[in-house]
Amino acid sequence: MIQELLNKIRFYNKIAYLFLKNKTVKPEDYAKDYDVISKTYNDTWIKEMSKHTSAMLDKLHYADGYTMLDLGCGTGYIIEESIKKVQPSKIVGIDNSKEMLRIAQSKLNHERTELICGDMISEIKKIPSNVFDIITCGWALPYVDTNQLIPEIYRVLKKNGQVAIITNRKGCINSIQKTFIKLMQKYPDKIRKITNMQYKLPGNAHEIRKMFYRNRISWVEGWDREQPFSFENGINAINWVMNTGAIAGTFKILDIKNYSSLLSDTLEKYFRTNNKVVVTHKFSVGIGRK
Repeated sequence: MIQELLNKIRFYNKIAYLFLKNKTVKPEDYAKDYDVISKTYNDTWIKEMSKHTSAMLDKLHYADGYTMLDLGCGTGYIIEESIKKVQPSKIVGIDNSKEMLRIAQSKLNHERTELICGDMISEIKKIPSNVFDIITCGWALPYVDTNQLIPEIYRVLKKNGQVAIITNRKGCINSIQKTFIKLMQKYPDKIRKITNMQYKLPGNAHEIRKMFYRNRISWVEGWDREQPFSFENGINAINWVMNTGAIAGTFKILDIKNYSSLLSDTLEKYFRTNNKVVVTHKFSVGIGRK
């Protein structure tokens, strides 16, 4: 009991120290992890969650010859589905993972599609104003500063242009997040970096709506949903979230051996119920118009 208390004190001291030293998980850390999971992304994340992205796209109006920007385009699912609806005049996709874009390029082969490897905010700032009819952002919102991104989205949208965002929200994969915290509290001396991603997630669709309103984007509609995934054991759960990119960057936090095994053991110890380990993805959608 005393040792647990001492570890917690050391944990909070270490977090404060790393915060002051700006020792955080960086965009390049996320990019490296997505390079690795690019091979499994379509068979895990896209396979299970693309129906929710498609439900968002079905709410958009695609006019013949539209222009579109897809932020955090990954392996190109949103671009691919949009092209199937109506032929565009130009689609631009931005992502900072070279390997994800390589897979997107191999699937798309569309002469009117341009894929850019780089930071979303840096690249969108290079784009002239009033260019796009549609801007989408699929599952990439917490990787950027929305206070910078949303004004840029407004700027590059044409008048009456549409913006659609689908994103994880606070409380998403909560059992996994709490598992990481418990492991960090147990091994405070092994913490090397911290992440603020959980704090950057919106709480619900209403928060996306307020984000839009602050930047003169009219609200069209939005919703909150969640999807649970049930696993036989902790290691299957950890492997799944690793292969989907849901915990990209988090393996830079702790410098310990047998990371996956320790995570799965901790997950099973605290979050196994009814002989199952359940991981719930909570997400929100927001659709607006300039």
